[in-house]
Amino acid sequence: MHTQPLKVQIENFRAIQKAQIQIDDITVIAGVNGSGKSTVSKFAYQVIKTAVHFDELVEGYYSQIIRREMAHISIVVSELYASLPNGTLDENELRFRHDLRFFERQQKGGEAQDSDRLAYMIKFKDFLNSIRPYFSQENLNIQPDINESRQNRLKKSLTEKLKINDDSLTILDLLERLKIHLHNILAIPFETKDNRPIDFAEFILKNTFESPLISKSINVFESDVPILDKTKNSIGQVFSIEHVFYLDTPMMLGLTGEENDHRSDLDAVLRKKSSSQTNKSFIESHIKSEIIKGEVESDETNFSQESFVYKRLDGSVFDLLDCATGLKSFAIIQLLLQRGLLTDKTLLIIDEPEAHLHPQWVVEYARMVVLLNKELGVRFLIASHHPDMVSAIKYIGEKENPSANVNFYLAEKSTSDNYQYVYNHLGTDIEAIFASFNAAFDKLDEYGETHKL
Repeated sequence: MHTQPLKVQIENFRAIQKAQIQIDDITVIAGVNGSGKSTVSKFAYQVIKTAVHFDELVEGYYSQIIRREMAHISIVVSELYASLPNGTLDENELRFRHDLRFFERQQKGGEAQDSDRLAYMIKFKDFLNSIRPYFSQENLNIQPDINESRQNRLKKSLTEKLKINDDSLTILDLLERLKIHLHNILAIPFETKDNRPIDFAEFILKNTFESPLISKSINVFESDVPILDKTKNSIGQVFSIEHVFYLDTPMMLGLTGEENDHRSDLDAVLRKKSSSQTNKSFIESHIKSEIIKGEVESDETNFSQESFVYKRLDGSVFDLLDCATGLKSFAIIQLLLQRGLLTDKTLLIIDEPEAHLHPQWVVEYARMVVLLNKELGVRFLIASHHPDMVSAIKYIGEKENPSANVNFYLAEKSTSDNYQYVYNHLGTDIEAIFASFNAAFDKLDEYGETHKL
């Protein structure tokens, strides 16, 4: 059992009238289609991800604004370089000038990271301070290589950038205005990172669900402490989670969605090569030798696009995108294991993992879940409506890891609203879930008898 359990709380949103779901070791939620299982998964993912990766998300969002700023600033940089008299820069300034040129090339090649763009803006603001003395009117008047035409060109570039219509301003005045402009832009992400406002989580949730005021009807708790602290209007820290992944289909391998979409998040993580060597786990070896009979790796030979290949044990190699969907279900886990991303500080949220699996592999997947929790401490929130998945997690869990905290929940129709559901905590008793599954046999009997007529 984890020392800091998580709890997802949702009230009166979409199909969910009430849900209080604890995530400790393995949590399984069941219910009919349209009962809100995916809503629970998405909410848990977005809130926990926002809390855990808050700084990176802020940098990513404001990086888009900074990217637009830099498009024009690069013109200003070129003009400043051209306007500086030769031989006037000291060694530190020359080094910085080289660094800026290097970053510009990265920017054009699309290699610059969000944090790099913020650092660039900070350095450029400092750079303006270091070169301002060269642009005093006194210095400009005695520099024969900085003629009036070049001065006017630089002024025009600066006034366009700053949207200023004042011909009386000197280059020095405009550089000071530019520094203030950059300071104001940079202040926003840094203040946001310092204050961690709930509004930022609201912004992300609204983009996910296209519904306003979502944070009023949801919260996530860690050891009963709210992550969305509405009294302080801030997003708290999550201490027990470092990695959270939401898997809603094996087809998400190689797919990217909107920025900050869970598919894009996973794609970006899987394409990063681990900087540290991780010990081969029994589970990884079992997936390779007993289940998918091979190993998934990054394709080192494909220079046109980053991709993955499946290397079968007999030596055959296939593009992973051409492989069976069920194989991809295990491939994602294998890749996460290879990168050392499945630990006791990882939460895996999985929607209907059984959807593309043969019945035998449904049981293998359930066993893998149990072993990942037992051996590595990985937490799971799983949405399922498959009897084999539910029973396999229960009974394999009782045998392999009896000390684990496994919880089952069932979404049942509200007594007050026929279109909403209440999530009932079953503990480890899955009889109510199987009773709901039996409705399928009732339909089979009904339609089978009708067919015989």
